[in-house]
Amino acid sequence: ARATYPLPVLSVAAELRATLVWHLAVAGGSPTAFDGAATLENLDLRAWDVTDPRAPRLLAESASTIDNTESVWVAVPAGRRCELEVVAATGGAFARDYALAWDLGPAPAATGTP
Repeated sequence: ARATYPLPVLSVAAELRATLVWHLAVAGGSPTAFDGAATLENLDLRAWDVTDPRAPRLLAESASTIDNTESVWVAVPAGRRCELEVVAATGGAFARDYALAWDLGPAPAATGTP
């Protein structure tokens, strides 16, 4: 399963910062004994430059297999058409809700200091 989220086209260069998060499936146990066994559904987050839809270009990807969060940060040149993609890494349907937060703002000014 996958979902795409188109981003606005900006007239100036920007930095894209995006984070994806979702809940673990916790078995829960009984009212008297907590069972912390959890199942991690695996989602990935990708940022694409789709200015030329015939040749989309991957800008950044977060594909952890041990976390329930994914984050990307990437520079986006002015005038480019970009989108975020959420993908179920297993290829199957994803039965849990997730949250996707993103910001497409001015790139930080270079200070000359590392």
